[in-house]
Amino acid sequence: MMINTGYNSRKEVVTDLLFELDDICRKNNLKYTLTGTFANTVAEEGKFPDEYDYITIAMTQGDIERLIEIVNTSENKHREIEYFLNNPYARGFQIRYCNNDTTLINVKEIGNHVNYGMFIRIQTVWKVPDSRWRAKFVSTLKQGWKGSQKRLASCNYKRYIPAVILKCIVKLLGKNNVRRWLYNYNKKLKFINRWEDIPQNEKLSIGKGIFSGEADWNLKDLTIDGHHLYVADALLHRIVDPHPTHATVKINDIEDLCMPFKDILNSDIMKDLYATQKSRDQYLFIVTRANKAVKVVNNAWQTYLMTRDVIRFKDLYNDEKLLEIENLINENNALSCEEELLEYRSAKSKWRKLNISFIENAMVEKLIAKADKKFNNEINS
Repeated sequence: MMINTGYNSRKEVVTDLLFELDDICRKNNLKYTLTGTFANTVAEEGKFPDEYDYITIAMTQGDIERLIEIVNTSENKHREIEYFLNNPYARGFQIRYCNNDTTLINVKEIGNHVNYGMFIRIQTVWKVPDSRWRAKFVSTLKQGWKGSQKRLASCNYKRYIPAVILKCIVKLLGKNNVRRWLYNYNKKLKFINRWEDIPQNEKLSIGKGIFSGEADWNLKDLTIDGHHLYVADALLHRIVDPHPTHATVKINDIEDLCMPFKDILNSDIMKDLYATQKSRDQYLFIVTRANKAVKVVNNAWQTYLMTRDVIRFKDLYNDEKLLEIENLINENNALSCEEELLEYRSAKSKWRKLNISFIENAMVEKLIAKADKKFNNEINS
């Protein structure tokens, strides 16, 4: 079923979604801020960037939960919130405010979402917990959870073991119970209720960014295209990723401005896409195993080459050569001494940079230490 949304581009859709979110937040006393390069452009130039495919904002977890309740109880069925408790595949605790009348399917992310409409991404402003081991524990669980919801073949080596363990736990306890426990435990560890509570915390995180609670978290009220938007001073004037997060690789996207995503998900095309994704996962699994095998072979080969160098140096630095170098040191001939030791020094440095344990020649090392002391480290400078 085609719907006349009146939009001409994805940019228009996400811009209107942003203005809608701003209206909801202002009417319900919720706070947010634009983030990343998008925030800098809006604040410094007074306009939107020339190119963007999606927009990210940040809110405290308390305000996010209130926003979810508002959208879920609204009579507007053309909008929907996707978050961790209604999407077991959600990345961390990232939230999406979606337009149900449109379609945006990233081919590589099929099966990772429940809503495939065009969206505004909402990140959580978390407090950074004092206990590192608890934070690491939650991070491991989140990685395992993400892996447990997908085919194990598609998990990388960092997620594979946690995924296997958590997959067994999830099967025993039930998906909904485990998902809610993970959500509540993370809230207990990092939860911030309202924007006004932010300065009470020493350190905060938004995505991968770490901020100080003492920074200026006051919200600037900017007017863009006749609409009001919030931007926090703490997120401005920062060195940001030269590859903006609001840019996507359109070649991987299936998008439609007038076709609801549910109609496409129910069509025959999805069978072909799922089959293609399954083939891709199998291919990646084979490639990953092959890459690991290549890495093992390369490490063995490098170790062989290092050992060959060690044996060569044992023959090269025989008793006669060692005595010659010692005489050069005694004669204060730094230049000639450096020439005699250069090959050994270079090989040792090369193998250490490659993380290959270099087997040192004790007699040569003794002469190097003597030379460095004698020439006041001139050889190394």
